[in-house]
Amino acid sequence: MAPIWESEYFPPLEHCLNGDLQLLSWRDVFSRLNQPSLDRKHVRLRRYLADDDAVEVLNNCLSPFPPATPQSKTTFDTRTSAISITPTPRGRYDIQQMKEDTLWLSKEVGIDELSSLRITVLDWQAGPAVQILQESNDSQLNNLARKDTLQKATCGTKPLDGGDTNSSNDSRVRRTRILQSYISERQYVLKVAGFVVFQTLCKGSPERKGKSVLSDEGSSDDFSWLNTTGTTIIHSWLSDKTGPSVKSNWLVTATAALQTRLEALRDGSGCFKDSGGDKGIEIAWTENQPIEMVHIMQLMFILIQSNPDIPRSDVVLEWFRFMYRCNFLEHLQLPVEDHQKAYIVPLRGYVAVVSLVMLKVSSAQQFLQVISSDSLSRASSAESALYLQNPEAIQELNDVFSEAAKQGAQGASLAVLAWSIILQTLREFANVSNDGRRLERSELTADAYDSAGYGEDGGNEETSRGERSSVDHHLITRGNTSPQPTFLEDMLEKVNTVQSDGDFIAYLARKAVDEIHVFVVIAHLALDFCMPFGTEHHGRVGLKMRLSLLELIRSASEFITYQSDILSATLAVLTGSDRYWDTFKRPKQSYEAEPAFVFLNDQFLMETLFAQARSRFPYESLPFLELCRALAISRASPQEDRPSLKSTLDDMASYTCALPSDVPSNEQWKDGMPHRELASDLVILSDQPIQKRLMYSFTGSDLDDNTMFQLPAGTAGVVVSNDSSFIVMWHYRYSGLSYMGQILRGALNVEYVPSKSNPEDSILVTAEIIGLISALLMSTCQWNANGDIASKDVDQAQAVLEEASTGLNRNQDIISVVFAIFEKELHKPPSIAQGEDSIVILMRCNEFMHALLIILPARVWSFLSRSSLLGLDGKESRLSSVVASTEIVSGRFGFLSGFMRCCESLVDDAVTNAVSRKAKPVAKTRFEQRDNGGSGLPEVSMRKVLLHITRITVDIFESIHGWKFELLQEKLEITATVSWIMHKILQYCFGMDDNPSLGTKLIGSLAPAAEHLIKTFLLQSNLEIPIQPFLRTLLEGVSTEEQSIFVDFSDRQKAQTIAVLKLSGTLTKVRKYIRCPPGLFEKALIKSSSILIKLYAVNEVYRVHVLELLESLMQGFRSQDDLPPSLVASCGSNSVGPFVEMLGAFNTQSDNRLLSVAIWRFASAVVSQRQQWFAIYLLTGSTPRQALKGNDLSKSIALHEVRPLLRIAIDRLSLINKLRPWEAINILEFVRSAADFWPWVLTSLKEGTFLTSASAYLTSIDRSAVSDSDAQTQSEEPQRLQVASLVVNILAMYVHACREKGDILFATKLQSDLTYLIQHAVAAPKYNASLHSSLRKNFELKFPQCNLSDFKRTSLEHWPLGHEYYYHTQMAGQMLSFDPAWSGKAQQGFVEELSRANFNLSIVEGRVNLLHSWEFLAVELSFSLKNDAKFHTTLIVVIHGCLHANAEDTLPDPVFRRLAQSRADLAFALAQQALKIIPRSAEAKSILEPTWNALRLHAPALGTALVGSDADYNRTLLKLLYVALQIHALGNSKPEDRKGRGVEAVNVPRVERIVLEILGIVVAQGFRSLTTALHDDVSRVLPMDFALINAILRTALCIHGVEGHSIQLISQFTDDQTARYAATLLSWSDQLTVNNDPVYGELSVMFLTELSAAPALAESIAVEGILAQISNAALMDYFRRPRGIGPSEEPTRMHRIWSRGVLPLVLNLLKAIGAPIAGEISGFLAQFQNQISRTANSFDVKANRNLKSSIDMNYVTFNLASEAHSLTLITIILDSFREAGPGIGVNAADIITLVWDKAQMREDLLSWMQQRKALRETIVATNEREEAWLGEKPLSSDSGAENRLEEKIVAEFSATATLLSDHEI
Repeated sequence: MAPIWESEYFPPLEHCLNGDLQLLSWRDVFSRLNQPSLDRKHVRLRRYLADDDAVEVLNNCLSPFPPATPQSKTTFDTRTSAISITPTPRGRYDIQQMKEDTLWLSKEVGIDELSSLRITVLDWQAGPAVQILQESNDSQLNNLARKDTLQKATCGTKPLDGGDTNSSNDSRVRRTRILQSYISERQYVLKVAGFVVFQTLCKGSPERKGKSVLSDEGSSDDFSWLNTTGTTIIHSWLSDKTGPSVKSNWLVTATAALQTRLEALRDGSGCFKDSGGDKGIEIAWTENQPIEMVHIMQLMFILIQSNPDIPRSDVVLEWFRFMYRCNFLEHLQLPVEDHQKAYIVPLRGYVAVVSLVMLKVSSAQQFLQVISSDSLSRASSAESALYLQNPEAIQELNDVFSEAAKQGAQGASLAVLAWSIILQTLREFANVSNDGRRLERSELTADAYDSAGYGEDGGNEETSRGERSSVDHHLITRGNTSPQPTFLEDMLEKVNTVQSDGDFIAYLARKAVDEIHVFVVIAHLALDFCMPFGTEHHGRVGLKMRLSLLELIRSASEFITYQSDILSATLAVLTGSDRYWDTFKRPKQSYEAEPAFVFLNDQFLMETLFAQARSRFPYESLPFLELCRALAISRASPQEDRPSLKSTLDDMASYTCALPSDVPSNEQWKDGMPHRELASDLVILSDQPIQKRLMYSFTGSDLDDNTMFQLPAGTAGVVVSNDSSFIVMWHYRYSGLSYMGQILRGALNVEYVPSKSNPEDSILVTAEIIGLISALLMSTCQWNANGDIASKDVDQAQAVLEEASTGLNRNQDIISVVFAIFEKELHKPPSIAQGEDSIVILMRCNEFMHALLIILPARVWSFLSRSSLLGLDGKESRLSSVVASTEIVSGRFGFLSGFMRCCESLVDDAVTNAVSRKAKPVAKTRFEQRDNGGSGLPEVSMRKVLLHITRITVDIFESIHGWKFELLQEKLEITATVSWIMHKILQYCFGMDDNPSLGTKLIGSLAPAAEHLIKTFLLQSNLEIPIQPFLRTLLEGVSTEEQSIFVDFSDRQKAQTIAVLKLSGTLTKVRKYIRCPPGLFEKALIKSSSILIKLYAVNEVYRVHVLELLESLMQGFRSQDDLPPSLVASCGSNSVGPFVEMLGAFNTQSDNRLLSVAIWRFASAVVSQRQQWFAIYLLTGSTPRQALKGNDLSKSIALHEVRPLLRIAIDRLSLINKLRPWEAINILEFVRSAADFWPWVLTSLKEGTFLTSASAYLTSIDRSAVSDSDAQTQSEEPQRLQVASLVVNILAMYVHACREKGDILFATKLQSDLTYLIQHAVAAPKYNASLHSSLRKNFELKFPQCNLSDFKRTSLEHWPLGHEYYYHTQMAGQMLSFDPAWSGKAQQGFVEELSRANFNLSIVEGRVNLLHSWEFLAVELSFSLKNDAKFHTTLIVVIHGCLHANAEDTLPDPVFRRLAQSRADLAFALAQQALKIIPRSAEAKSILEPTWNALRLHAPALGTALVGSDADYNRTLLKLLYVALQIHALGNSKPEDRKGRGVEAVNVPRVERIVLEILGIVVAQGFRSLTTALHDDVSRVLPMDFALINAILRTALCIHGVEGHSIQLISQFTDDQTARYAATLLSWSDQLTVNNDPVYGELSVMFLTELSAAPALAESIAVEGILAQISNAALMDYFRRPRGIGPSEEPTRMHRIWSRGVLPLVLNLLKAIGAPIAGEISGFLAQFQNQISRTANSFDVKANRNLKSSIDMNYVTFNLASEAHSLTLITIILDSFREAGPGIGVNAADIITLVWDKAQMREDLLSWMQQRKALRETIVATNEREEAWLGEKPLSSDSGAENRLEEKIVAEFSATATLLSDHEI
């Protein structure tokens, strides 16, 4: 966990300077608030914004840093004193320099020393990033930078470099940078204050229904915790010691602050005045003033708009006095032209909206209504009075607005109109009050007259009262009987005194509407100001502005009649600058905050504007269509008591059009209005092709057969205009959607010809109709906060399509009509004059295609497969033609941008409906959609469409940098979209299902597209790979600057850069996944890594993606043949240090989980992937040259100024019990990788408390395994297992390093912490077999189109253990959510089942990893603690645990194989150690039985164990069995050792029974099965399997008591015909050679030799005639050669067969049978007399000296010495039998004499033994065992040998010579 300090705002200085903590600047705070992905849980932000110091700064955001005082100086001295911060001569900082800079800044800008110190530290901590951005070491990148035009066009972008790389020590440059940091802090304090206050004030807004403004359902961006801080700030602003409200007082202060900024803009900064000033600082200063003014006015807007109360007089007057003085900023001129262009729009925009909300039009009208009925209301001149109660305020406002109207200030136009509305309302209520007062006086007079007897008729009074207007009667109250003028009348009188041309109120309204064109200003603000400058909080600030504008429009509509300007303004307010593509993924919760929602639910607006526009349709089509589309695209719904937009369109009550002169009609007058009634049918639309406008009218006699829409005779209507022709609003009910569908049908056959008599352009009408239908379709879908479809009402969408198709032919529907229009428009010649309007229909068709794709995707795919849009027919793509001829020329790319959005959705749909499309197609009606995925759609068509889309995408990506854009936002959008398309294709194809054949996957339709991308970017030749687009786009990202005003543009630029980074990373991962060696793409990116680290430095949002890309690049170069370019050389030596420093600095704050993980994973990749120089810097903090100066690299860690990552890692791991599991895992991975590739790293582990903490962690996890039962602990179990695994692995490496140095102290101490590992590491994991089996069964039953394995994650992406580990639930949800069973109910859906399966498999994986690590540690401990009696017991316990777990394990095969193999390997390794250190102990002997049980229970038919799928595992168990048998065999010599220390004696008969079982099953049956399998398939059997059986046979026969069971032995081997199979194998061995090596010949002979070691078995095989079978083998012909065969002749194995096999076999037979077999043996050997003679002559000393007569005497081998010894023994035995003759029952003549020169051999051997030096020079090892003997010391020091091999050979020579001497004849 990150450390918690007393003050998060400004912690102790020492911790900031030594790297323990990275200060958060206010800019960082805003970045994290505005982009929550940087810090999902907001851990540090919570602490920061709850800090009292931070809250105090926000409270005083207008002047955040107080002036210096003596107290602040004292505090500064204390915090910078030596007791608080220790100066370091070689340190990373110069405290004295910092103090000087701090005091300079404090004096220069007039702030306190502590704030100045914090800013200085912030600048110092930003030093590495500044140095990186200043560095430029690549000419290629510099060329790219010079060609790049994006930076020049970005408003407000500052240069990234502030001087040369060595300028950090220059005080002028350094202090300039500190001043810039000060300016930035001022800006972002205001920005954060606005963010926090807005969040708090919106918390309880009615449209949110109690939800936080950003806490949409499903969103992780919950800022509800900000409410505490926000409430504190607001209460601070509201608290007033002198009045009831200080919110107003704060607003007064804010207005004064605006005035201060204007003055500062005029006066300049005054910095560096002693040295003549600084131009750069002055530019920054003058830029900062308008920025701060914008932020202040935004705060003012938020505060005023959120409060429904009318402001106080002092607030309103202060604001408008300021506006009067500056003329509403109409003539403001900023010193820098670029600043003027950038900031004048937001400045004047906020002036306009703040001036508007300051007057509170609606609240003012309500207030006037209330006080009009209150006779007690009185004027007040107090500042605390509401401005409408203050006559002086009203009088002053009249003067301000009169002057503003006279000047025609656009910034004042909204306020002027609002003030005129307020005054008009005041006048109406004042007149009503005056009339009521007069009427009251008249009544009183009449009453007095009647009471005096003057009245003639008392009924007149009632009559007069009954004639009063309802309004008068409603407004006049009973208390309004005062004869004095009311408050409103007094106010009105003051208004009337204002000098103006006529009526002052009318004058203001006329000026605002007619001259200043206020509604045009409103439209401009809604389009160009509210959205671009109100994007915070997901654009809700802009929505608030538009709601204020809509409020003004509503109030104005009460006094201004319907006109085009007010409708245009309304449309602009309803939509803002949002396009279809900006709104379609907006979550449902945001609809209620839309102006459209207010409009739909406001009856007055609907009647005044919507009903008026509807009544003029279709004569004035565009207004109504645009209004409907604006309401539909917002997806806002009216309240339940109001009709929906679709129902309104379905039931249109009127039809307005021009009445043709030739159409007969009857004139009528009703209610004083002229009416007309049709005398015949009026045909409106016809299906016949014509060259006229769509709304052309025909008489009833024309085109009757083609009539589409007509008004029947007798239809009556009102004449609304008769200027040139009768314009009649006919009372006729019809379906508006149906009529629009017919218009579109007619558009297919009509050439659009604009008409002067009707200014409506049919192109726009057609486009708006298509756009409206698209919006209606999209309104049926709901999106969640993550951008995924939450629900879609298919029935409602189908109703829209059906209604729009009702008037069409039966063979048509609206979809086919729109697509036909689309195709028609694609082939139209371009019209440069019309600009974007010429392709507006294409743009709307894009939207329709996109909307339809969600509802009926099959129709879209079908259209694209036959359309000319993509050029699938081999012709030129019409898309390319349109873009080239129209959009590239105009520089506006709306069509291309929209189409690429469609393409992205097509790629998503190809995956989303991949499963549903595989269902069997069913017959359905035109719109029936039983299967929304489009089942039955040909996949071949989809493949072609997607392939062409991919080709177009690649072409755009390569060429877009050469296009000219009027709107850079379009370039950013297109680049980001095409990058995401390619990224998604690769992710979809390679991220799930490891089937190597892409075409057979579920997403096989994307296979050609993915292959095209691989071919383009990864498999092309070096000159053809388009690397430049990547580099140019990334270089553009380097120019990204966090903008406090232009947030929208900055966000788009970030989105583009992130998309390209993701694409680059995916491409490198795909190359690695498909096992393709790295190419130009990867090498070019590494060589351009200076761009990547600049991106890392420039903005925190890039950091995770940059590190992931660098990591994937490092891991791509795994092969030794692929040497990666050096990162140090590519980044620049001056940049590497700062980069490493940034890695360490930001990793100390681990709240950003993604960044922390990315840093450690990148570091792990660097230290393990041959980046030696960079790795040294990471590990030591020193440059490679500095680090290599000393011999000990580990000492370099503490010698350099940059704190290395290794030191940070070790320090963090010292608190491993407090670290979150995910953090500990990644740090441990880094340490393990570093130690694995850099062994000296292990030395560093001794420093600190890491080893102690790691050991303690094992103890703690042991306790938690028993005690922890809470949900969080259980959910972290896989991660905790992984942490334990890594800890154990590192401890094992450390134990190994200590052992090599002879240090076993740590290993001894570690024993006490191994309880958990001993008890649990080898235990079976908690595998939920029922969960997985039922999941697989139910899944395949529910979704027969696919398998569960189709959703298995691949190795493309690293995924941590947990609920997303094994199965790709996100992709599965995307593809299977069409079925309700996926979500299920009560957490019983497949999504929950997959999540549980993932979690369970994560636990299994964690257990497997822990077992592997424990295997490593246990083996290392077995070496280090071989003399530790306590560990001997542990060793045996672990072996037993492994074997029992394997015997009892019930895991499925894939899981069991991994675990069982690991356990078997561990048990085997430990058993080998037991054989060495405790071979005679009872504990060691106890492992035989569990080993045999594990083998027997796992593979009952052990005869085939080594040829099945588990051969490796069974082979390991057999090796373990061999070791266990060896332990028993070694114990035979000392039976007294059978009793161990405190352990019962071994049950010898039981051991014998087990050994006999082993001999029968493993040896006898096993040899037979292996021989059979070898004959069937050579590849199924390994030679080592036979060798293993031979070893087991040899060892088993050595065990005491086994030979006594001769009958059972003979039975077992005879029944299985083992000897015959061995002889058969020998006979085949010449055909079963391995590289011409008769290995099986040797193995078969050796097996027979081992069998013959048992007398009973020797007799048995002798009876079977084994010698005859051997002699008949083809291999034996080698020994019949004239010169035989020696150890140096090929095949060399033949000599071993003779010396180690045949001769020992003969000796064993002679020993077991004796004289009876002597004759057969002599006859057998006589066949090989040449081989015997060769052996006898092999030791001729003279021949060896001459090196001519004997090949073998070039060297002496052990086999040669052994051969001589065996031959001598056999000869002597045969000679003795022959001499005994009949005395022993044999015929001496049957025993053939073996002729060879025994005396000569004796002399030769004695000669060799006398010439030991010569002998030593000729000794050669022929196998691994002999190689080992060469390195071993002799057993006897008296032997005179220098090694064990020489000793053995001399012993053989000596024994042979002795035999020859003793039996010399």
